[in-house]
Amino acid sequence: MPTFRSMKNEKILKKAIKQHRELLTDIYQDHSFRLLVQSVKDYAIYMLDKNGYIVSWNDGAENIKGYKASEIIGKHFSCFYTPEDQEKCLPKVGLDMAIKQGHFEREGWRLRKDGSKFWANVNISPVRDETGELIGFAKVTCDMTEKKRLLEEQLQLQLSVEAAAQELQLTFTAIESPIIILDNVWNIVRLNKAAEDLAKEQTQKEIIGFSLEVLSKYQPWKQILDCLKKTQNLKNGERKAISCQVEDANNKRTWDIAISFSKKMESERVIIIAKDISKLVELQESLRHSEIMSTLGSLVAGVAHEVRNPLFSMSATLEAFEEDFPEHSEYKEYLDILHSELNRLSQLMKDLLEYGKPPSQKPLPSRINLVIAEAIKCCEHLANQKKVKIDLQIPEILPQILLDETRLVQVFQNLLDNAINYSPANSKVIIKVSLLAETNQNWLKVIVQDFGVGFSKEDLPKVFEPFYSRRPGGTGLGLPIVQ
Repeated sequence: MPTFRSMKNEKILKKAIKQHRELLTDIYQDHSFRLLVQSVKDYAIYMLDKNGYIVSWNDGAENIKGYKASEIIGKHFSCFYTPEDQEKCLPKVGLDMAIKQGHFEREGWRLRKDGSKFWANVNISPVRDETGELIGFAKVTCDMTEKKRLLEEQLQLQLSVEAAAQELQLTFTAIESPIIILDNVWNIVRLNKAAEDLAKEQTQKEIIGFSLEVLSKYQPWKQILDCLKKTQNLKNGERKAISCQVEDANNKRTWDIAISFSKKMESERVIIIAKDISKLVELQESLRHSEIMSTLGSLVAGVAHEVRNPLFSMSATLEAFEEDFPEHSEYKEYLDILHSELNRLSQLMKDLLEYGKPPSQKPLPSRINLVIAEAIKCCEHLANQKKVKIDLQIPEILPQILLDETRLVQVFQNLLDNAINYSPANSKVIIKVSLLAETNQNWLKVIVQDFGVGFSKEDLPKVFEPFYSRRPGGTGLGLPIVQ
């Protein structure tokens, strides 16, 4: 049961609150102040007593929050806060901070009458009487929902632009072809990693902002600069895309160059793309060479076929001459020369026919040891003559493979013939066969090794060229046939 003292204190408190509310109401009822507050439609301006109860309400507050003055005056202002903010005691924190700082501003979600949320900018200022005693608070709330939405959209747009720019930069950097962008006076604005690598020892810091001249001692930049100089006297609108091919003889590289002029920016940009087509050029050269050699092969095969008949007739005539005049020894020297030259021509024709044969299209299952054994048998006479031993190192069990036995016998016979002819006397030629697993496949590796002088650096690039031979009496077709 309440005591007299507690009842008396409660009456005093209620009387004080009533007096403070009347004072705030008097302030609000001031004519000029009221007109000013009511004329503001975009801001909710209302006053609280010192405990947070609403004592005034303008039209802007009704527009923003949805309450009429008759519905809201006398209620506690915490009704505008979300349940989450109420649990955090944010309404009380706001009043306490306003008292402590003299003014308090905060942004956050607030509730309208219909329960919907809006993003509010809230300003709270304490109101004091002539003695400095706190009598209430003035609150100004602005609906910032649209502004927040625009700011969030702007932020998302900015993040998207930054992400796109980063992706573009990563893509630009990752492009394998060198790319350089110049301004309208041909100073380097940007270059990718491939272009920086092509700039030799110079770094981006030493290049960007400088003229393309800094790279002009290297290809392809030297020729690119020469191409640009041809457009120097042309107006911007007259400049058209340029394409050219640059050969860098020092590094054995070929470049396909594309130069374009962009006028979509404030100042003209020159975009240079250099594509390394060295491998493509090599392939084209190889195809041209293959076509030439194929044509040549058909030609020499035809010629060899036609020459064989006269050679056969000459050989038969020579043999008949020897049979008819066996006692004429004075002719022996000439006959021996004729036999030697006929044998050489016969071997040449045989090689030419072999070289001109089209590649086999129907290989059959067989074993490499049978092929190598046949090749060794064909070369035994030459090996004995040159006093060279043939050392075969081969596993006992080998798998069958698809091959053309006749042509592969010719391959190993030619290799052995070449090795024996270049081997010193009393040495050996090694044929080593081994199993090899690479690129997820099983292979047979065959090495033919001799102990001769070997190829010189000058001869090595030409060893597969037809008719190129350093061996006296050689046709120069042995290794081209192998190839």
